[in-house]
Amino acid sequence: MTRRGRTIAISAALGGLLSFLLPTAQAAPTAQAAQVAAVAPAAVAAPAGALVATAKRNVSLTLTGRQASSSGGTDQCANSRVPANQPDGLWLVNRCRRSISYAEANAYYVFAVPPASKYRKLVVQVQGYTNSPPSMVVAGARKPNGSWVGIGRLSATNGTASWRTIGTLNAKRFVANGQVVIGIAVSDEYAPPSTFLVKQVRIKLGYNS
Repeated sequence: MTRRGRTIAISAALGGLLSFLLPTAQAAPTAQAAQVAAVAPAAVAAPAGALVATAKRNVSLTLTGRQASSSGGTDQCANSRVPANQPDGLWLVNRCRRSISYAEANAYYVFAVPPASKYRKLVVQVQGYTNSPPSMVVAGARKPNGSWVGIGRLSATNGTASWRTIGTLNAKRFVANGQVVIGIAVSDEYAPPSTFLVKQVRIKLGYNS
């Protein structure tokens, strides 16, 4: 992310900031957990000494903007709010001016994922729009050790909701305790205000059963 001519790696910016509000243990929303239950293969015991065949599977899991496990901002000028006319969405609003200290409005999404012998590919998508173009949207994924890795970023200019792929990752690096944790944020890269209405966040997970 660029601030006063300086470029900061997304992973460094998200490292301390996305973890600021993230609870250490959060239960995945019931509706989304039900999606996982619907696609999770049943466990079948294999005879002793038998070769166990694995099947490649894919699952798509979606949370609404309001289903964030937590949200807010790293400064008083950055925050989140639920719009009265779109109760399933979540506005991320950043009114901070670029300065030495980085500021963002953020939200965190906890996805319960199926058990697997191997996790392969993780695609992160977000649906939403801005009413203050352009606005910079960044995303990160939490590793099992609690550190964050930048997924990608997009310059939002659309005034109507649309789906955008924000990044693709090696899934095995980001599954811990049956969960994947994704952070979505609006940075202070552009002149304020910067806004983004998160309508939905989706992960597409490839794995072997």
